Amino acid sequence: VARVSAAIQEAERDAAPALAARAKAAVDLVRALHRAAESAETLANEEEERSAALQEVSDSAYRDSTSAATEAQRARSEAGHLRQRLAEVEQETAEAVRAGWLDDSAPDADPARAALAASDAEKTAVAA
Repeated sequence: VARVSAAIQEAERDAAPALAARAKAAVDLVRALHRAAESAETLANEEEERSAALQEVSDSAYRDSTSAATEAQRARSEAGHLRQRLAEVEQETAEAVRAGWLDDSAPDADPARAALAASDAEKTAVAA
């Protein structure tokens, strides 16, 4: 028993440095894991903030895009209306020329000015 007990004590003494090194390595590993976890948490928070900022930029760009598309459609609609009105005015001017109310024979004839003059002459005639 004494020899076995002495052998066990000697084995424990021989193993003590290895056990101490293993315990130190375990402590170092735990510390490294804690640092890595903190670093990962910090990175996750930064990326989450970045994501929120990019989402806000994206939302703003989408709103701007929608607004621009609406304005473009409104401008197209107005341009179409103006083209239609211009065609009507050209037709009315042509009819006024055919009826003899406007003179388009002069090279610098201004139908709008002639129409205003005709309107003034009409008012004068009605008043007379």
